[in-house]
Amino acid sequence: MEETIGFSQLLNLFMDGIVQYVVYFAIAMTFLLAFKWLYNLITPNNDWELIRQQKNVAASIALAGAALGYSIAIASAAVNTINMIDFAMWGGVAIVAQLMGFYIVRLLLLPKVDARIEEGDIAAAIILGAMALSTGLLNAACMTF
Repeated sequence: MEETIGFSQLLNLFMDGIVQYVVYFAIAMTFLLAFKWLYNLITPNNDWELIRQQKNVAASIALAGAALGYSIAIASAAVNTINMIDFAMWGGVAIVAQLMGFYIVRLLLLPKVDARIEEGDIAAAIILGAMALSTGLLNAACMTF
């Protein structure tokens, strides 16, 4: 037989849950902004400036893929960690893994990807974005422990 709970109990459960939600969401958004900042720091091109000033579609595709890839990884960390400290630690691991994915593409697959993005090469941007998404998916899957 199902046990019913009263409105005040339901409200208390909601309030406990909403506090956790806000804290986890704030941590995730902070990590996403940190990732974007670090990504722009380590990439030779400042994709954000290429997008804002030159309306460079290739830079937009590459940055969107990187942000989505990291978001997938940080979402997995939120689901699979046991507390906020654990979440923050795995968020840091996810940043490192995503940035390593960029370097793998840059060093092994498309050595001149930076110049190609700056020139507006959509094909290079799609590969870079797809590799970032792939890295994020693998990153997320490896966090399911």
